[in-house]
Amino acid sequence: MLRVASFVVLIVSCVSSGTVPAALISESIFEHVARALSKHPITVKELNLYEADQKDLGGHVLARCTVREMWRRLKDTAEVDARIRQVDAFNQTNLWKKRGITMTTCKYGMCYFGSGHGATVTIFGRDGSVQISQGGVEMGQGLYTKVAQGVAHILGVPLENIKVRPNQGIISPNNLVTGGSIGSESSLQAAIGAAEILKERLQPFREKFPDADWKELCQKSAAGKVDLTARFLNKHQMGTPFCNYHTYCVAVTETEVDVLTGESQIRRVDIMADYGESLNPMIDVGQTEGGFVMGLGNFLTEDTFFDSKTGRIINDGTWNYKPPTSKDIPIDWRIHLLPDTPNPSGVRSSKATGEPSIALSVGGLLANKLALENARKDLFGKEDFIPVVAPFTVERAQQSVGLTESVLVV
Repeated sequence: MLRVASFVVLIVSCVSSGTVPAALISESIFEHVARALSKHPITVKELNLYEADQKDLGGHVLARCTVREMWRRLKDTAEVDARIRQVDAFNQTNLWKKRGITMTTCKYGMCYFGSGHGATVTIFGRDGSVQISQGGVEMGQGLYTKVAQGVAHILGVPLENIKVRPNQGIISPNNLVTGGSIGSESSLQAAIGAAEILKERLQPFREKFPDADWKELCQKSAAGKVDLTARFLNKHQMGTPFCNYHTYCVAVTETEVDVLTGESQIRRVDIMADYGESLNPMIDVGQTEGGFVMGLGNFLTEDTFFDSKTGRIINDGTWNYKPPTSKDIPIDWRIHLLPDTPNPSGVRSSKATGEPSIALSVGGLLANKLALENARKDLFGKEDFIPVVAPFTVERAQQSVGLTESVLVV
């Protein structure tokens, strides 16, 4: 390990550390090989997909690898072969606007690391309302909703009876960090464990009063001195060698680039994801969309600049730092969840979502690069591979073509 002195502050990953840069590296290798063989990158990638029961570099046996099945399905439903021909036809008749299309995949290892999450579930005997205090942090990923759904299912009560309280360390302490995309399922498992304890305590009163509704059952249980508060700690264990299971995703990305300016538009994105038996498809689709757009910022727009003398960041506002906006959303976006793929290693046969789709968004960069390589071929007769760095910003895209005054003469 080398230590390097720098006046630039330490920069760490925000999410999906390791997987996102690895996606750019591996996908770029496939693109480079395809260029050398004069083949479309999709063809080369398809030949190198994981097989079921294959062992990966980390030593995991991929017993339930669905990436080939999703690749086949998505290639068919997204009409990839026909669209490649359409892109080629468009590029043959247009010089200053070019299109690119490619497919990307992601194998994201989910690890049950750390001490797990705890949950406390309380039933109020007077009205039958249920309150949950658990250790996972809700940050827009739908964690509270999944936790409430799980408890409602176990207790057999309507979702409107459930309320998830804000995090309070005095009630649910000693929790694992909410990260690695496993916060929702770990918190859910803890809440389900507590709910099952309460269900067992209520069972004698269900048998004694079979016609009682939920509210009456809670009242009689409280009068019978039943403890209507239960706590459960989800003591999960890491897998072998370290991942418990893998989440797989496949995407098709088609873009259009203005050769003169470097500006681009994502015309269409198709994604298929294996999330096991989804706990909440709407939430999981939303997480897929959000992760993909976040990745677009990393691969296309969000660049940082520092003062060469002081190390101070000089583009700390949206005038020069460009996170994705509404204009960066794909015009046509289609997301599919692979059916009939229960995950025996996950909570209620589900899989974690959120981070995997971030890596898929490298397709936006690669599709732009393919479009600009076509422009270089038409303008200069060059069919070489364009090495790129992320983010492949408007400026970098425009400069990668190598426009000269001679080609701009009307």
